[in-house]
Amino acid sequence: MEGLLPIPLHTDGVIELLGYGWHVNLQKPMCNDLVSAQRMLDAAAANDRVLRVMENYLFYEPLRKLKETVESARSAR
Repeated sequence: MEGLLPIPLHTDGVIELLGYGWHVNLQKPMCNDLVSAQRMLDAAAANDRVLRVMENYLFYEPLRKLKETVESARSAR
């Protein structure tokens, strides 16, 4: 399962998912401050789960093309 959250909701969402026993892949930016980052790292350690911060593919050309295709199909309806 995947959860997609805006950056301001990352901290609480990630901590909740880690509490459910899930490993979490998080797109960067991880959060907006060091206190929030430490809270997520502490939750991962406390739950013996992996928290992985990954690349944001917002500007990855194949995904941009896919988005354009989907949006053009929607507007053609």
